[in-house]
Amino acid sequence: MNGSPKTIARWLARLDALWLLVPLGVYAFLAFAGDFHPDADSYYHMGCARLYAAHGWISSFPWMKYTVLADSFPNVHFLQHVALVPLALLFDPVTALKLAVVILPFALVASVYLVLRRWSVALPGLWVGLVALASPVQLTIAVSIKGGALFAILLVWLFDALRARAGRRAFVLSWLTVYAYVGAPLLLAILLAHVAVRRLWDREWDLKPCLWVVGGLAAGLVVNPFWPGHWSQIGAELYNAVVTPSQLAPGDFRGTEWMSLTGRDLLRLTGFPIAAWTLLLVRQLARKERVESRDAFGAILALAFLAAAVLSAKFLFQFFIATLVFLPAVAFAMRPWPRWCAPAAVALGLLVGGLSIHVAHRDLYEHEGGDAARLSRAPGPDDYRALGKWLPGRTKAGEVVLAPWDDFPGLFFFDTYNNYVVGMNTDFLLRRDEKAFNAYYYLYHGRVRDPENLLPAFFGAARLIVVRTRPRNAGEQQLTGRLAGNKRFRELASPSAIFRVFELVP
Repeated sequence: MNGSPKTIARWLARLDALWLLVPLGVYAFLAFAGDFHPDADSYYHMGCARLYAAHGWISSFPWMKYTVLADSFPNVHFLQHVALVPLALLFDPVTALKLAVVILPFALVASVYLVLRRWSVALPGLWVGLVALASPVQLTIAVSIKGGALFAILLVWLFDALRARAGRRAFVLSWLTVYAYVGAPLLLAILLAHVAVRRLWDREWDLKPCLWVVGGLAAGLVVNPFWPGHWSQIGAELYNAVVTPSQLAPGDFRGTEWMSLTGRDLLRLTGFPIAAWTLLLVRQLARKERVESRDAFGAILALAFLAAAVLSAKFLFQFFIATLVFLPAVAFAMRPWPRWCAPAAVALGLLVGGLSIHVAHRDLYEHEGGDAARLSRAPGPDDYRALGKWLPGRTKAGEVVLAPWDDFPGLFFFDTYNNYVVGMNTDFLLRRDEKAFNAYYYLYHGRVRDPENLLPAFFGAARLIVVRTRPRNAGEQQLTGRLAGNKRFRELASPSAIFRVFELVP
């Protein structure tokens, strides 16, 4: 075989798509190797898919009995749940969940590959494969069914539609995002960045994308199966993204993804992507010509999401998406590069990818070890399955069980026989019944001295309280101590070492 540079380049191009097998293999390895512990969002979204598969249309959500979703369920992730229904129908619950956390991130990576090919970026499979492994937290997010998982895939194709000025495609994609993600209005900020860059770079007011995207969003908000409940749901969640009630502290009664990040956190979580963007910015300063507006838009958008992540770690997800799409595109636009840059970038990318896989695997499986390590870890599918199958034998259908808000998704995934107080977003409870929220909040913060009186006063005939065997904070420790020392409660033999269950006796 001729070993000329042109022949080698031709073979590399032909085999380029095989690089996609690397992230696919990594996702499968993280999901199926060992005792995988999905995050809470994964249980909830796959659990909803199982509901649609078993019952068809879901108009209420009694499983969170005291929240705003109980009587009217405006499912702001409807399209994602429907997309997961085939897995729920074909596989057992845990296998379906593991397959979902492999298929969704791979669909994102494959979409980016196809889009970069449309943009004529050389060796898109190679660069997407490397960038997809550039950060451990990027991998842990990837193997989770987040609310924006399907939205991310649609967003990649929307970027392509804006670049190609494909109006009808942008309209349809924007419409679909409303059915897929509560944060779909984020498209307006992306659109604003697009228009601003076109004005600064090309001295043009490119307002047609505004009509396409805004029209699609409006269509999704008006032509909506959950009308009009989705308006208040989207509005409330977007409002809480900016103004958060003092009781909903990140990591306590709210997900840790809402925490603010320091500069040190950003470097630890996104060091390699930041270094790569910094290199491109420095190179741009040394170049005589500037990149086109479409590439500048991608760079500015990625850096804007990075800046937003300082206020809320939730924007790391959008930063990773923008980096995955635009980092290879901008690097390609800045060619020619010195010959040594490509092999050096590949070698460095493989090194960083290996480190990312190691750290992500450690974070996902750090619970493996002795009994002390097992009790300290987050509950896994086996723990939730054991408790979820055990509870119905001790309760009546629809009976309320009190459990930590962040354990609701895992219990709901295996137990739709019982109802719970709140889960996923504790604001759902606060918005409907502030008194019930305060009762639940003070209970799990160990501030209630007479839980035997609190249960009938606020939660009807509820008898069972679930706590962690290894308390995560002083409040949980106080609650467990009070339940154990209260003659009105007796501890039941829990089927999982991770949980303790106390029953209120007459």
